[in-house]
Amino acid sequence: MDDMERWKEETVLTLVEVVRVLRLSRNTIIRLVRDGKLNGKKVGKQWRISTSSVVNLLDQLEKSHG
Repeated sequence: MDDMERWKEETVLTLVEVVRVLRLSRNTIIRLVRDGKLNGKKVGKQWRISTSSVVNLLDQLEKSHG
């Protein structure tokens, strides 16, 4: 299975949903995607961010903040 097939099967969130979950600004979320800390793609004018990458980031933040 190639990356595109995996991406199609992945559950994704919109930018607005990720902003609500992480309580970070839109610009911060976009920067995290561009820096590779969140797995996301721009589809047309909308950002789609993988749910698993959001969960992984939350886990990392929890571990680093005890």
